[in-house]
Amino acid sequence: MSRYVVSKCLFGYNCKYNGGNNNNEKVKEFCEGNEVVLICPECFGGLPIPREPSEIRMRDGEKRVFSLSGKDVTEEFRKGAEKSLDIAREFNADLCILKESSPSCGAN
Repeated sequence: MSRYVVSKCLFGYNCKYNGGNNNNEKVKEFCEGNEVVLICPECFGGLPIPREPSEIRMRDGEKRVFSLSGKDVTEEFRKGAEKSLDIAREFNADLCILKESSPSCGAN
């Protein structure tokens, strides 16, 4: 049995910025029979549901995360990333399956 950390939205939880999800049956099927921990770094960072979409930008030579209205939410994203990494380490995850095209989960 393997241990997977998976983006919560991929399991159908409504935690996306717009209150929706990215339910993915293939991910669920892949995870069947294994231990799974679901994470949402943006929620772990204290951001609400729904929330403004955010993107990573360069500011003064440093990568920062800004909401659509220009609010700097970098610290919330860092906090969520750190908690997610702590969970993956504590869980001794064999694999992490994270949502692509998300400023907190995936970039490529």
